[in-house]
Amino acid sequence: MKKILVICLLCITVISCGPRLIYPHLEWLIPWYVSDYVSLNSQQKSMLEKRLAMQLDWHCRTQLPMYAQTLRALGRDLNGLKNSGDLQKIRNHYDQFMELWKNLMRQISPDIADILMTATNDQIDELFKNLAGQNQKFKEKYVDPTPEVLNKNRQNRMTKQLRYWISNLNDRQKQAVSDWSSRLEPIAEDWLLNRRTIQAEAQRIIK
Repeated sequence: MKKILVICLLCITVISCGPRLIYPHLEWLIPWYVSDYVSLNSQQKSMLEKRLAMQLDWHCRTQLPMYAQTLRALGRDLNGLKNSGDLQKIRNHYDQFMELWKNLMRQISPDIADILMTATNDQIDELFKNLAGQNQKFKEKYVDPTPEVLNKNRQNRMTKQLRYWISNLNDRQKQAVSDWSSRLEPIAEDWLLNRRTIQAEAQRIIK
């Protein structure tokens, strides 16, 4: 059952933003998010808005029904969890969410490439400077603290997330979160190294 909990937590993380809260606002949230990394000129902003409108239309028509179907099936299986034999069902749902994410990345990659092709050297420098700043913030939060602090912070984040979905946790649930957190292998440093490697290669290709 503990393994099932881990997979369930991963699935909850995937859907935690909630389409009713976020989805209707993506037309302005995404440009706002992009502006944190690079300042676009008027032509680039117009290009982003047009491409974004088309992609949101595609996503709403073709992807949201699959998300809804997968979420309904996940809800049924979570309600019916009884033993470790149900683990594969939950893992299958997680795989389906990851495949939907890959579909999205494949769909939007050409548009991202087209917009990047219009970027000036100053914009490229700004982009990677801001990415480096985000990397440093990630390092300070997820790599630099002691293992004890990282473990405690991880438990607090998961407890807060679960409280949103199932209200306050009882002692048994808190212990399950603690057990889950203590068994996790630290991957933040490797993740950061991989992120920096990808960004360095992207910068080399773009320039």
